[in-house]
Amino acid sequence: MTVTLDNETGIDRAALLRLVSRTKRRTALLRPAHVRFVRGGDRPPPSPTALTAWIGSPGRHRAPGDVVLPDERALAPALAEDGVVSPALDAALGRLGRALAGARVGIALSGGGAWCYAHVAFLRALDRAGVPVDILAGSSLGAAIGALYAQRGVDGLDALLAAWRRVRLAAAVSVVSSRALELAARHLLGDVDLADLGVAGPLAVAVCTDLATGDALPLRHGPAAAAVRASCGFPGVYGPASWEGRPVADGALSENVPVRTLRAEGASLVAASIAFPAPDAAPSRFRRVADAARAALLFGHRVSARLAEEADVVFAPALSPFRLTDWHCAHAIVDRAAPQADAPARRLAALLPHHPGAPP
Repeated sequence: MTVTLDNETGIDRAALLRLVSRTKRRTALLRPAHVRFVRGGDRPPPSPTALTAWIGSPGRHRAPGDVVLPDERALAPALAEDGVVSPALDAALGRLGRALAGARVGIALSGGGAWCYAHVAFLRALDRAGVPVDILAGSSLGAAIGALYAQRGVDGLDALLAAWRRVRLAAAVSVVSSRALELAARHLLGDVDLADLGVAGPLAVAVCTDLATGDALPLRHGPAAAAVRASCGFPGVYGPASWEGRPVADGALSENVPVRTLRAEGASLVAASIAFPAPDAAPSRFRRVADAARAALLFGHRVSARLAEEADVVFAPALSPFRLTDWHCAHAIVDRAAPQADAPARRLAALLPHHPGAPP
């Protein structure tokens, strides 16, 4: 199908047409598309009709639905007539192609304390199934896992598991001083900006709650460690956080399973990973306290399940006997979830155009 191209980069138009041609060969474009290329760091006016494709990091200017590509130097082989495209660049062209085709894949990662380690099993299963991920949106620890996967793929997940002692300590110490949460996030993510993650891999969005309005606040730019800290601030457990002068709290309060955020970001195919199982009815000597805790967990489970109903595929593993606070059981939680992850990963893979098992 025809692709209309607007060039606001200063790059030779013929070179961008070659890039689009390479992209079309990798994707089934079943509809006319309109793409506007802009240079990273610029601040172009919004376009109501064109897909905005940034060449280089957009900084704080990326809008929902935009796609991000490597900078001009890294794109050079795709711009040249006889350039050899590396696997990383091929993946970037695939992200552009899926955006043009309306087939972007988004993964929603819920909050849920230590249960969130189950997301590791699902993302590994997606990788094994060959599912390309375009956008990740996470709440609470789901935001950290999404950012790590966007930054380093499965290596980022391995780094998280290797740091389970640090994460456990941060979760405990942050009841007194929430500074430990951000330090743990910075240890894992470094000083990377959320906006820069999309240059070399999937986009990552950290969801927190605007305490002034109660609405979900998707964070698309700014230090990833600080964004993760903002998304992991459950009131009464951890101290208050702020983002650009706004008081914010844990994303679980407004959108624990950020499917709607992913739809707004341009994802057509969405898988929801819910790490918030229904609580067991365990007997307790302290009935009033136990009933209150179970009621809160049951409420969180039902709200999460309701939010996930809008997804195309849902991964909601059974995680008994592990508890929300079992931070020392990171590897065991992954092992418990892993056998349950392959089937939903294959279901999502089958929905992709030209994937074996996809509908005609």
